[in-house]
Order: sequence, then C-alpha cells, then structure tokens
Amino acid sequence: MIFKFFDKLSLDFSELLNDKKDYNVIIEVDKEENKKSFTAHSVVLRYRSSYFDKELENVTTNENLIKTIIKPNISAQIFEIILKFIYGGIVNIENTNAKTIYELMINANELEIEELSVKLESYLIESKASWLRTHFSFVYRSIFNGNEFKGLKKFYNDIIVKYPNLIFEPEDFTSLQETALISILKRDDLKVEEIKIWNYVIKWGIAQNPTLPADLEKWSNENFEALRMTLQQCLPLIRYFHISSEDIWEKVKPYEKILEKQLWDDMIQHTMFPNKPVKSLVLTARIISNPELPSRTISTPGLPSRVNEPFSTVINKEHVAELSSWIDRKSTTYSLENIPYEFQLILKGSRDGFNPKTFWNMCHGHAGTIVVVKVAGTDEIIGGYNPLAWDNSTCDFMETNDSFIFSLKNGNINNSILSRVIDSNGALFYHSDQNIHGPDFGRSEFIMESYVSDFTQDKECWCYFDHDGHCYEKPIRTSIDFFSIVDYECKPCNSKHFQNDFNNWTSGNDKIDKLIQDVQLNAGYWWGVIELIPYNRFKDVKQIGKGGFGTINYAGWIDGPINRWGIENQQWKRYFYDKDPETHSYMMVLEYAKGGNLREYLNINFNNINWSQKLRNLWSLSERLMRIHKLDIVHQDFHPGNILLSHFKADLQISDFGSSKLIGANPNNPEKKNIFGVLPYIAPEVLSGDEEYTKAADVYSFGIIAYEMITGFPPYLDIPHDEDLAMKICNRLRPKIPFHTPKLITRMVIRCGNLREYLNINFNNINWSQKLRNLWSLSERLMRIHKLDIVHQDFHPGNILLSHFKADLQISDFGSSKLIGANPNNPEKKNIFGVLPYIAPEVLSGDEEYTKAADVYSFGIIAYEMITGFPPYLDIPHDEDLAMKICNRLRPKIPFHTPKLITRMVIRELFDELDRYDNDYDDYLREGKNKGSEIVIQIKKDEEFSANQESTNATTTATTTPLNY
Repeated sequence: MIFKFFDKLSLDFSELLNDKKDYNVIIEVDKEENKKSFTAHSVVLRYRSSYFDKELENVTTNENLIKTIIKPNISAQIFEIILKFIYGGIVNIENTNAKTIYELMINANELEIEELSVKLESYLIESKASWLRTHFSFVYRSIFNGNEFKGLKKFYNDIIVKYPNLIFEPEDFTSLQETALISILKRDDLKVEEIKIWNYVIKWGIAQNPTLPADLEKWSNENFEALRMTLQQCLPLIRYFHISSEDIWEKVKPYEKILEKQLWDDMIQHTMFPNKPVKSLVLTARIISNPELPSRTISTPGLPSRVNEPFSTVINKEHVAELSSWIDRKSTTYSLENIPYEFQLILKGSRDGFNPKTFWNMCHGHAGTIVVVKVAGTDEIIGGYNPLAWDNSTCDFMETNDSFIFSLKNGNINNSILSRVIDSNGALFYHSDQNIHGPDFGRSEFIMESYVSDFTQDKECWCYFDHDGHCYEKPIRTSIDFFSIVDYECKPCNSKHFQNDFNNWTSGNDKIDKLIQDVQLNAGYWWGVIELIPYNRFKDVKQIGKGGFGTINYAGWIDGPINRWGIENQQWKRYFYDKDPETHSYMMVLEYAKGGNLREYLNINFNNINWSQKLRNLWSLSERLMRIHKLDIVHQDFHPGNILLSHFKADLQISDFGSSKLIGANPNNPEKKNIFGVLPYIAPEVLSGDEEYTKAADVYSFGIIAYEMITGFPPYLDIPHDEDLAMKICNRLRPKIPFHTPKLITRMVIRCGNLREYLNINFNNINWSQKLRNLWSLSERLMRIHKLDIVHQDFHPGNILLSHFKADLQISDFGSSKLIGANPNNPEKKNIFGVLPYIAPEVLSGDEEYTKAADVYSFGIIAYEMITGFPPYLDIPHDEDLAMKICNRLRPKIPFHTPKLITRMVIRELFDELDRYDNDYDDYLREGKNKGSEIVIQIKKDEEFSANQESTNATTTATTTPLNY
C-alpha cells in the first residue's frame, strides 16, 4: 500500500516561499515604479527550472551570500504566479483574462517551465480561441522565435491557409520571422496561386536586404547571391511545376540566378514537354478551393469525413450544372441556383494518389458517380458518368442505358461534348488487372490506365473511337493520341432538394420516415426515389390477390410518380400515403407487373419463348437471388407465383419475401412446426424436418423453377400435391428433365442441390481425383473457420453448397442448426441441435458443448459419405435409439476396398495429409509422376475392384473396416 500526500506537500512548500529566514536568492522583476523583489531558495529554483539552474551558476553571491537575478521584462503580477507554481505546483487562472494567460505562457516558456507553458497553450486554444483570432498579429509574430508553441503555430497556420490575406497583404508582412514563413510555405492546403506565393517570397527576401538596388536591371551577381542566401530555406518549398508557362517566363525568369541550374532547366523543359520526366523534385500541387462552388451539406455513408476539404480542383459550378442536366436528360442546363445534385468527393488523385488500384479500392461499391479528369498539357476536362456501382471483384462488360462520357468547356475548349451510350451491353468494362486499368467506358472510348501504376507518369490514358464499332454516340476528343493526366476526381451525385422539405411531412412512423429520407438523399437520379403517397391519391382500388401474410390491391395513381426534378417553378411535388383507412396498416406501393407472375406467363406464352430468352432470364433470376443471399436474406417461399414480370426480356422480379402460405403439417414429424411454401418447390431437407429454411433451400427452389422455365410444365403435374408427394420428395423424387434438353442446362439444374443432392445423382461419375481434391478443399475451409475461433455447430452435406464438383465446395449456414430432440442420456441438459448422424457423440451424450473437435467429427462422417456415396446409417431410423448407439461407439462402416490411407484420414481428419494425397495423385494424373506413391497404388486397386462391379451399391459393404474415432 502506498500513501500519497501531495496536497499537504504542496501546501508546505507554498508556506516555505513565505519563510524569509533561509532564503538565498533575490529575484528582481518589472521596471521603474512596478519593480518588485521576491525571495526564494536556490535548491527549489534549480530543481524546478532549468533556466534558474543555469542562471544561478553564472551569478555571484554578495557579502551576505545572497544571489540576485534581474528579469525586468517579466511583470511582477506574472512572476508572482510563476513563483507560486514553482513552490506549490498550483496555478489559479479562474478570473484571469486571456492576455494575462498568454503572457504567463510566454514567461513560463522563457523560464523553461515546460509543463506550465504547455498546459497554458492548450488552455488558450481550447478555451480562448476567439481571443486568439482577434489578436492574430499580436500573438502570431511572437511564437516563432523557437521550436515551442507547436499547437499555437498549427492553430494560426490553419487560419492562414484559409485566409492568406491576413498574413500576406499587411504592410508589416516583410517583418515576419523566417520560421513563420517557412511553416506557411510547407502547407499543401495554402489557398494561394503558386505564382503569388513566389511573388510574396521574393518580396520578403528583398525586404531582408535593404541595400539591394530598387531597379532589378542594376543588380549584380553579388546582389542575386545575397537574395539566394536569404531565401535558401524558402525556395525549395515553391511548387515550380505548377506555375503556368507564361508566369515562368514573366515572373520567375528575372530571378533565374537565385535558382539551381538543374531546376531552371527542368522548369523550361516542363513548359515545352510537360509529360517528359524531370530530374528535380516535383512537389504536389496545393489544394485550392473555389469559393463559388457548393458546400458539402449532405454526408455520404461509407465516405470518411474531411473537414474543410475543397470541393474540386478540376470542375467548377457551371460544370456541375451541366453534368446534372445530362444526368436528368434535360435539354436545357440547370441554373446555378437550382442544381439538384451534391457532388461529393470520394477520390482525388492529388490527395489519394494516382495508382489505378486506388481507384478500385476507394470507389468500390459507390453507384451514380462522375469521374472527371484534367488532361496534362491541354485545357481539356473529360470524364464519364457511371450509374452502376463500381465493383473491384468483377471482370466483365457492364450493361446500362444511362451512362455517358463527356468533354467540358474550359479555357481554349469552347464547347462541351456529351456522348451517350448507344450499345448498352458494352457501356463499361471492369478490369481484373487493377494495377494497370482504371475506369473504362465503352471500347476504350474513355479509359484511364498506366503501366507504371501512376496516371500522371506515362501516356497510357486514351479516348479511342472506332467508327465501325463503338458503344457511345461520338468521340469526346479530337485526337486519339494517348495522354497522361494532371489530376482526377470521382464523385457520387446525391440529390439535395429532398432535404429541404423533410420537416414538412411525416408518415407517422420514425423508422419509415428515416428509410425514405435516406433513400431520397442518396438517389442518383429521379427514378431512384421512394415517395410517400396519400391513400386518397389512389383511384379504382380493388383487391386482386391475398397471400398467407398480406393482401394485394390494384389501383391507379392519380398524380403519377416523379419523372423529373421540379426545379423550374421552384415547386417540389411530394406525395404521401396514409395508413389504410380500414386496417390502419402501412402499405408498400410497387409497379404493377402487367405480365403477371411467371407461372401465368408460361401457361400462355411458353411456345413463343426461345432459348435465348430462357437463358437470359435464368441468369437474371439467379443474379437477383444471389443479391438477396448476399444480404443474408432467405426468401423461404421461392416459386413461380412469386416471380413477377412486365415482359420476358430479363425483367423478372422476385417478390413476396416471407409471404408464404401454410401447406400442411410436417409429414415425418407431426409434432414439429408447420411447413410453409408451395410443396413442389420446397427442399427435401425442409420437408423432412431435418433443417430449417436456408439459402441452400432457396437454391433448390431455383432448380425446380429452372426446370419449369425450361420445360414449360409445373413440377409433378400428374401427381397429387399431398403428404404422399412430400414423402416421395424426401425420398429423392425429382422432376424429370426431357432428354433433348441441352446437357449443360441439365447439369446446371442438378447443381442447384447441395452436396448430398449432388452425390445422390452423380456419385458414379465422380473419380478419385475429384474426391481427394474436394476432401482437401473442404478441410481447408473448415480449418479457416476454426482459425477464426468459429465453430459451425451444424456441419453436414446439406450445408455444403457447390457449383460443380471441382474443389468448389462452400460451407454455409453457420449456426443455422435445428432442434432434433431432447438429450437422450440426460433430459435435464439443454436440447441438442443439428442433423443426428453428423453430431459428435460427446455432444449427443451431453458430456460437452459443441467444439471444434465436434466439427472435425462431422467432417469425418461427411468424408465417409463423399467416399462411399451413401448417407450414414441409411438403413437405421434416425431416432433417439440411433443417438444412443452413436454414444456407444456406433460408426459408419467404410468398404474394404477403400484405400487404407483414406480410411485412416477419415478417422483422423488431417488437413496436411489430405493436401499431400491430393498433390501426389494430381501429379500422377497430369505428369505420370509418383507411380509408386502409396495413395496412387491404393486408388488403382480400388478402381480395379470397382470395374468388376455392376455399380456401387449396398452389397459392397459386406466386408467392412470399422471407424474407430
């Protein structure tokens, strides 16, 4: 235990200050009538102030052995506060004005009492910022004599970069300390044109040498050398390569002699050949904001906040108005007061770098964006608008009808050019090699790329236009030469007009209000808006359908949706809907699908649908289902009645999420929860009660829908849809695909099942190479999960998804386990979740909770099924009796002809071992190596045995090898 009595110690030392008996130092401060003497003790002064420690060494004692220190520049009031702090460690500034606190800080710094000086500096910045601003000149010039006061220096320099006239325009600018000027010149965000900075530096340097001739024509070499020596710390901080050629010749060249020869040569070269590399150091351009540009008032989710960030160094407000008009397809340009979009900043080359990879990393996921580029060596500003989301995981052409490329009016460019997409299939291309390629519109009709990973360094950007094959209306450059860039930006275009009306409406529900406001603020264009509609704005309302959880009405909308921005007359039409006047429930309004649902459409139009339409719609439907699953949403009632369409040209829409209907009790277990859905489309594992609804079950439903789209027939058309059909589906009944259906399509439909589904159908076509590769792949995925300290808890073939059987297995449904019954050995313990044959015995027995080891046990049972093609315990009822037997060491039996190394692997589940087997056997197949490898020999024996059998079936398990875990 430590006891601390700092308060008493401080009090005692403060009393010592008042003790006049043993003092040995006198300190005289202030001047004339304000002069005052203080007594002190050298031992205290030495240990509390390094300044006094040094000063006392240099002062001699008088005849009374007293040393005297004189500090006329410190007022008596200030020194009394400091001396009390030296003795007691306490400073009371409660009723002290800001000027006194500032002087106290300056004097504490002079006396080298750092802890007090730093504390007071922080206090001034945090609590007296207003005083600091109003006393700018007084304070600023006094803090640059040394390396102290870094906080105040930054505080004032932050002001100067925004309002540079405060420091550069006053007559006393030339009296500024060199350290202060240097600190300003170092700022990248100093909002002054570079040539003006050059002029200020020259003015300051000349003022430090008053003997220099007033007429520059009369300067000698010695005069130039004197100026060069004065400015030797400032000159390297000028951004010479961002000064115009005209200013270089008119304003810099007269002082050529104060510059290094190599620098001057490089500047001349740069004015003539701006894209040719130079030897001198090239500093980045300063970020200069345009005060006429709109402020950033709306935040974008996912974008970092950057305080005081300039809107753009590439485009101006007139450009924003023009681009906004193009986005909305207006024939006239918006006025500057009525621009409907806020162009925020995602990426800026001069800030974030010019590596193509940076573009893909920072713009990934952002939709409705403008890319604007300043072309090097010209006045050109070019770019493109992408309404889609940038995606760094995709390598393909992207389809849209709303993109465009452009060239903007600027400098010598007298007219803007708009070029809209005319071939939507090639609107954009997302590249895989993102270290080279940036945004690419059309067939390189506007592409940014660099083979040195810097858009500014090599001329590889291009606007190529092939008159025989182009995706956009017209070229946006007169030249097809390659070019580099000066800067570029990527900006999302967010609507800002909705925000102005938020206080004028409400749905009566905060969550609904927030949803609508968020969507409106981030709408990239008018057709991406959600509106509120009053119920009395509907006409001819009639019920057209009713599902398990909702009613569907058809109605006409009197006003119609927003189809343009209401800017011209300064009126913004807004629509509300009230609650249903009868049920008081909120309603969602969707576009009426005039084509009906997919089932209805196929009934009428199947004979007119060609294979191109079938394939396009299968792809479209799978893409929509994938998007739903990426959001971790499971549909649970996926069938043609919930797929709506306006026409059959890739315009299918999935509807009714969760609006399923009751089809009857679970046929295998009447005590379980009821099952919802349309029977032929429900996955067998859901029907059997083995699992809850999962993504895999949605994929199964997709396969049945694909069958229906291909054949035109509903599944099981000639079989009553009753519990007997449910039992048959659980026992592997599937719709039969006509033999003339393309085999690739047939395989696609089959692959919509999970691993067990695939094994049921394809086991005899799976070779040992595929088995080994997938066992290794599956173990590797499980190992990754375990490295994250995640336990799956429900690991079985139904939760292993695949697109094909070439090491493309994916583990799914983490934690989506189901109740299989009470613990058979200990009814008082918690219920057990999972699929019975795959649950580890220690979990079934209640001895342990689910662990990684239990997942590994499950892997062993899955490996058995993958090797043999049979589900475990196929001929035993899956009930509590089986659970008891598993707890008492019952295991599936592996056929005797299975390679022994594989048998041991199944027993032990060794990842590295699987990897070795897979590599050895793969080398044998591809290159004929490893013929003597044990795994190769054993697989050959298995293949020889299997060749003598008519098929792999239950009779092959007569001689077995027990699985002793």
